[in-house]
Amino acid sequence: MKILVVYKKSAWELFNSSKDPHVMLFMQESVRDAQFFEHSHQVQKTSIETVKSTLIASGAELTMLYRSDLSETVTNDIALAVTVGGDGTFIETSHFIDAKTPILGVNSDPSRSIGFLSACNGSEFPEFFSQLSNLPKLNISRSQAIINGNKTGPPILNDIL
Repeated sequence: MKILVVYKKSAWELFNSSKDPHVMLFMQESVRDAQFFEHSHQVQKTSIETVKSTLIASGAELTMLYRSDLSETVTNDIALAVTVGGDGTFIETSHFIDAKTPILGVNSDPSRSIGFLSACNGSEFPEFFSQLSNLPKLNISRSQAIINGNKTGPPILNDIL
């Protein structure tokens, strides 16, 4: 089974690699905040690795993709999309998959990330995935704007977050 895993980068990962002098100064001078971001990064990294190792153990063919690298060409022939992040990652991924492709949200850091659209968190994923075929499925409708008969933009799913 071909599975696309879409993940978000943590604030620590983004801030730590930033070349913006203000961000660099913040990371150097705000030690407590930087430690908070780094802890969140470790939780998220563990969630991503748990999802990845669970799917590999199941025999799935994986493609791992940072959410900003999404495009229609990478999502054409997948059987399942798994998002690891929060609602923003889930919503962004929904723009690039067709209505027939199931999407499973995994909240990467429940104490710091909104995950109303997530089915489980990273630590729950192995058990959840092993029971996936027995669990109820929910179809969520997406809207599409059409102006003068032409579709504009991707299908949307609660894009006001």
